[in-house]
Amino acid sequence: MDSKITVAIVDDHPTFRYGLTMLLESSNNIRVIWEAENALQALTLLQDAQRTPMVMLLDVKMPGPDGVSMVKRLLQTSPGLIIIMLTASEEPSCLLQAISNGATGYLLKSESSSQIIDSIQRACQGQHIVNQKQIDLLLDNLSKLTNEAELSKIGLTKREIELVSYLANGLSNQEIAEKMFISVSSTKRMIDKIITTLGVSNRTQAVAELIKHGLI
Repeated sequence: MDSKITVAIVDDHPTFRYGLTMLLESSNNIRVIWEAENALQALTLLQDAQRTPMVMLLDVKMPGPDGVSMVKRLLQTSPGLIIIMLTASEEPSCLLQAISNGATGYLLKSESSSQIIDSIQRACQGQHIVNQKQIDLLLDNLSKLTNEAELSKIGLTKREIELVSYLANGLSNQEIAEKMFISVSSTKRMIDKIITTLGVSNRTQAVAELIKHGLI
């Protein structure tokens, strides 16, 4: 019985697939069972139960449907499949979406041979493949998405949030006007609109409301 980790590689560059296959098969416990040049071809190959890999290395960007958008369909076809995304650059939004869709992790194509092999082995042990830098990028991006959701919820623009942050720092209307390159009268109108939108009574309460939502 073959105890090796079986792997499929999905990438639109033949030279990269060949090099990665050679790299993986240099390991004692990894065997590449097939390659595909796009996600739809991978989906077709995956439907053959005799050729189902344990791990799929899936390129993020390819002709046709991209790897990130195909993660759910691939997992629906093979629920036990471990999918690790391959990418040339770290993109927080893609990483977040891929993991949300069910991918186990993310590997840069520039990773060393030992890192790639180790990542596949760790994924088969149930570990997520995300390094600390990627975690930091994820958290930063998630924070931005959360803030945008909060902005939408309370009905203020980023420009209005900027103004309230100046209020929180104790700036006068004149100082705020200079910072934002607007007139003092425009500053007053913006403050009145913010107070009305938030349903509060004064600028102090407006500041408190945005602190509560984590926006300043």
